[in-house]
Parts: sequence; structure tokens; C-alpha cells
Amino acid sequence: LETAKTNQALKKSAQLAAAESRILLEQYDRQAELQRQIRDDETASIEDRIEANNKLSEILDKQEVEMTKNAELVKASAEAQFNLTGKTEDYVAVLEAEAEVQGVLATVTGFRSEQQVNKNALDKEGIELTNAKLESESLLSIEQKRFNAEQIEDEYARLLALQEVDVLQFQSDTAGSLDAILSLLEIT
Repeated sequence: LETAKTNQALKKSAQLAAAESRILLEQYDRQAELQRQIRDDETASIEDRIEANNKLSEILDKQEVEMTKNAELVKASAEAQFNLTGKTEDYVAVLEAEAEVQGVLATVTGFRSEQQVNKNALDKEGIELTNAKLESESLLSIEQKRFNAEQIEDEYARLLALQEVDVLQFQSDTAGSLDAILSLLEIT
């Protein structure tokens, strides 16, 4: 009788926890989706997008804990019922509850994979933006030097200065070509 009362209390507790957990999970789903929207918004800064992806990771951590706790409660209730009755249908409920626990793990793994793929893409995009900025600054610097060289009145000094600018331009172009070749090699 005491075992039956305990099992009934465990079952009610699991049902209440599952219902409360469901509300929390839906809130986490919404929060996660809002962070995905920010992360995927290409008009936002790369810093904001990375921050959103990091927040998404934190939300996924909370969601994983809640989903696992919920599935484990359902499993514990099913196990208690099976231990009381020993019936095949109650054992099936235990197996289904274990399948739910495994399903939670699979779902969380999928969320983590998606988040990690986007982290890698954002990191790569950040590097590409930094490289583009550096290249742009380099070209601007070369053009400023070319302009300054062309303002020199002494013909010989002007030609020497322009020759130095041409060497800088060549080095910049060569470095850019080398980077492009290395990128192609990484792809293949």
C-alpha cells in the first residue's frame, strides 16, 4: 500500500514537472529562436551575431538540462510502476521513457551541431571581414603614397618615390595572390 502511494505520488510529481517543464521548454525555444534570428541577420554586426550565437549556446545548455530532467522524471515514474506491477505493458512504458531520454540527447546533439556550424561560419566571416579591412587599408595607404609621390616636383625624386610605391603595390598584389592560392588549396 505504501509503495502504491509512493508510486502514485511519483507519477503525479512527474506529470506536474512535465507540464511545468513544457512551459519552460517553450520559453527556451522562443529565446533560442530570437538568438538565431539575430545570429542569421546579415545586416547586424559580426560582433552582435557572434554574441547571439554564444547566447544561443547558453540557452541550449539550459534547455538540455530541462529536457533531460523531464525525460528522466517520466522514466523514473515508469520504472516505479513496473517495479510495483511487473507487467509487460509497464516495462514497455519504461522502454518508451528510455527512448524519450535518448531522443532528448539526439535533439540536443542536433541543436549543438547547428550552433557549432554557425559558430564556425561566423568565425570565418569575421576573419574575412578583418582581412578585407586590412587589404582596403593597405590599398588606401598605397594610393596615398602614390598621390604624395606624384606631388613631388623634382623629377628624379618623384620617379624614385613612384618606384617605391610600385614595389609596395607589387608586394601587396603578390601577397593577395598567395592568399587566394592558399584558400583554393584549403577548399580542395
